Amino acid sequence: MKNITSCIFLVLFSFISLPSVAEESSCQKVFSNELGKNTSENTDVKQPVESQKSELPILNSKETISLFFSQPENIQKYKYQKMYLTFAEEHYQGHCDRAYDDVKAALEPEQFALLEWKRFFGTVSKYQQIENKLFIKDVDLPPEIKEELKKDPKLKFAPNRVLHKDIIGMDALANLADKYFFGDMGAAQDNLLAIMTVAELKQTHWNLGLYSTTKEYRKLRSSGE
Repeated sequence: MKNITSCIFLVLFSFISLPSVAEESSCQKVFSNELGKNTSENTDVKQPVESQKSELPILNSKETISLFFSQPENIQKYKYQKMYLTFAEEHYQGHCDRAYDDVKAALEPEQFALLEWKRFFGTVSKYQQIENKLFIKDVDLPPEIKEELKKDPKLKFAPNRVLHKDIIGMDALANLADKYFFGDMGAAQDNLLAIMTVAELKQTHWNLGLYSTTKEYRKLRSSGE
């Protein structure tokens, strides 16, 4: 009799306990479903970002760059200095020097020459800062510049801008070198030539190539040489 009572008690205890196990299982299912739902939602949110990235070709080797520019329309699209900056922004996170060096290394010399890029060492942001320091933009071009444009077909793509008066002369060049190129006048010269046209450079009255640093320039200037 005692054994029968014990068996009945165990059966009843097992029966009462079952719902709690089922309940726990249900909670786990709900949690799993919610987790799956959240994961799915997060994936949906990220998809547009991935699709935006995939709009531009990945240029990460000489082969991919060479193939990209083997298409004449891409040479035309990125031709001249303004589009050089666009290319650097789109494919090199704004690093102009890296964009220039990689494309030059990947293309044949005559093919690269078609782009007519002038190498700038730095970022697109830095290029634009210096350009804003040098020029007043969106003004009518003076007559002498218009004459230059007629003579040189390349200059017809020059922006509508004129030089700031305070960048005329050697002191102005030294100040630019101090501010943007750590006093290195050679680096200043190379980078400024990338931003300016020949006609604009003539107006600055800069004697390029005479001094290596602003310290040297000011020392010689103070001694009257």
